[in-house]
Amino acid sequence: MKAKHSILITTLYSCLLLIGAIMAFLNLYMAPYVFATGVLLVVIEAFAQIYHLRNEDMRTKRLGRLRLVSALMLGFATYYMFIANNSWVVFLLIYAITTLFLSFRETPNK
Repeated sequence: MKAKHSILITTLYSCLLLIGAIMAFLNLYMAPYVFATGVLLVVIEAFAQIYHLRNEDMRTKRLGRLRLVSALMLGFATYYMFIANNSWVVFLLIYAITTLFLSFRETPNK
């Protein structure tokens, strides 16, 4: 994926996740749908990253798979948001902590 497209997708899903989370705290009925759209973009980008890492070393592949598992935590958060359970915040926190960990572990693109 080109760097420009990656930055655009990252900005878009970050905004959608933030807006969806704020809407959920305000108890707006559209919150799960906005959040789910952002989660879909995160999962698509994680799969695209795994696809592009197929020729890399094992460490880089493992970090890519961990990023996908982290993105799936957002899927669980979306599910709990749809059933109106506040446990979605826990899965969002797990995603945030894992993403913070991965930001220090991943190597920059060459």
